[in-house]
Order: sequence, then C-alpha cells, then structure tokens
Amino acid sequence: MKKPTYEDYLNMKIGQPLVVNINDGICDIGIFLGYNAEKGTAIVADCLMNGKSGYAVNISEYSETFIFPTDRDELLKLLQKKM
Repeated sequence: MKKPTYEDYLNMKIGQPLVVNINDGICDIGIFLGYNAEKGTAIVADCLMNGKSGYAVNISEYSETFIFPTDRDELLKLLQKKM
C-alpha cells in the first residue's frame, strides 16, 4: 500500500477503497468520495450506521490515507505476505 500523491487523488474514482485512521492501532476502510484540494484532505465515507429510517453514511475528511494496490502483481505480493 502507498500514500496517495496529489495526482493520485485527482485521478481517483469515487468509490475506491482507502485505508483511513492510519494513526490508530487498527485502521479502517473508507470509500473515497472526493478530494478537497484547498485543505489537502480526502473526503471519505468511513462508516454506515443503521438508523430508524435506514442507513446513514458518516462522512469524514482525512489528511493521511493509503491506497490499496490495483496492479495484479502488487496484489499477489500482498496476499502472499498473509499466507
């Protein structure tokens, strides 16, 4: 996994998964919604909460995230580390 560059954020598609809360002991997975170039933050849906009228999406901004690899070889390396 790698930290996204400014260009990565600009080319990122809505819905791409990101690793967030990277400073905590256990990271979370979020869904990319956009990039705030003024603040330099990723806008991410990081939680779905079941409420009385259905699911509500929690939207947060993160200054640090990681991108999941999309290259086949990189994914295989990641999988092999876990086996």
